Parts: sequence; structure tokens; C-alpha cells
Amino acid sequence: MGRGWFWHWLIQAAFGSTDTHLHSFEYEGVRMGVPDPEWEDDCADETETALAEVLLGPKDRIRYTYDFGDDWVHDIVLEKVIEPNADDRRPVLITGRGACPPEDCGGPWGYAEMKNASGLAASGRAVPRNRFIGCAPKEKPRD
Repeated sequence: MGRGWFWHWLIQAAFGSTDTHLHSFEYEGVRMGVPDPEWEDDCADETETALAEVLLGPKDRIRYTYDFGDDWVHDIVLEKVIEPNADDRRPVLITGRGACPPEDCGGPWGYAEMKNASGLAASGRAVPRNRFIGCAPKEKPRD
């Protein structure tokens, strides 16, 4: 298993995130991330720890936090160790659940509001939800 920065990159790719925010990993009270000497509450350097050092067997877990403002917190649980194929050492996402939220949507609370939005325009006319949250292409104004 790779170092923390590598897993951060993989998580970003799996979630469709843009890696525009700070992140950290936490295991047994130790926070790992990208150290910044200007922060009082700094963290250990994630490049110095391999996940294989903390995820030793099934049910071991590590917490991943992305975007300290929106506070996306994910518990990553090792379910099973699969022997790597010697010919193909690329990581593979085997399964997942739920759609990825867009960046900067207000964290879990903003995303829940977004998903539960009524979809009504200010005029009272129904608007497709994807347009309501700014995901649909702009339409020409109607006369």
C-alpha cells in the first residue's frame, strides 16, 4: 500500500474532487497530512507513513477528512486484503455507494439541502433539479 499522499490522490480521483482543499488522515489519535509550520495544531507528515503500517488487517480503519471548512469526514475500512496481480499493480475501486457531491456545496449539510431542494424557481415554476443546483447547461432566455 502506498503512502498517505498517494491514497489522498486516489480518494480525490474516486470522488471526482479537485484537490483544492486541505486534508488529513487520522489513526489512533495521530493526525497525518501536509505539515505547515505556521499552524499551531500541526500534523505528522503523511509521506512518512504507509497505509500498510496502519491498516494491518480486515476491519482496521483510518479517518480521512477533506476540506476543513465543509468538513467531509470519511471512515476508510479495510474489508479484505487481496493479493496483487504481479502484472498489474494499479489500485482498483471494487465497490462504492452513493453519488459524489460537488465541490464546495457546503459539506454534508449543504449537500443534504441540495438533494432535498424543492426544485421550484422563484417564479414558482418547476426547474429540473440539476439546473437548480447549477449543473445543467445554460438555456436561451424565452421570449
